Amino acid sequence: MITIDTLQDNPSNNRVKHFTLKTAALIVMFSLIFIGCFYLLNYQNYLVVPAQSQLSWASKLLALLHSSTALIIATLFLSKVIKLSTWAFLINITRGYLIAALVIHFFYPNTSHSFFTDLMHHIPFFCITLYIHKYPKYIAMGFFSEAALLPMYSTWYLLKWSLQNSLSFKLFALLTLVLYLVCRVLLFTYLFWGMWKNYRDKRKGTTLLEAILILPITILNYYWFGLLLQKAYVQLA
Repeated sequence: MITIDTLQDNPSNNRVKHFTLKTAALIVMFSLIFIGCFYLLNYQNYLVVPAQSQLSWASKLLALLHSSTALIIATLFLSKVIKLSTWAFLINITRGYLIAALVIHFFYPNTSHSFFTDLMHHIPFFCITLYIHKYPKYIAMGFFSEAALLPMYSTWYLLKWSLQNSLSFKLFALLTLVLYLVCRVLLFTYLFWGMWKNYRDKRKGTTLLEAILILPITILNYYWFGLLLQKAYVQLA
């Protein structure tokens, strides 16, 4: 069982493993792949959707693709199916996606509710991945937050298909609220508390920056969960 005390695998390793040219090249490569997929889905209209919804559909489909991939990889690592070296390599997929998402949201504002909140989420998330060799389990646990996006975007698609009164929509909406509360609000609160606890215990070797790096994401999760509750209330009213 993973507890706060086991989040840090190597307390004596107090430095972030430096980027290499190979790592940078991998991040650029995955970023270009995600951006390329976005343009392919958007301009070739393989989704066969109305033009006014094409950007949002393509953007959310990429997010679903990344969420599913990240969730599977994190599960494989925590299940000890893959080693840390493999986990450290595959996390470049997420790094590439975070950069690609910011680029897409910057040039196509309609694909995001707020570019500022994207920055507040993606930049700290990217920085957290830099500690993959020091907190591999901690980061893997954080990736379970992606589980909440799967039903959430499914409800978005059902809404676009005018199926908001269907049983599937209601089930996905309920699942979204439950997973968002557990996998984002509660989980990130737990992780932040654990990192702060490690920071207070000087033997853990956790710096103040490491302890507060997850705070912006935690705050955003509370904010976004509040918006979800508002939407749920409107739907039920």
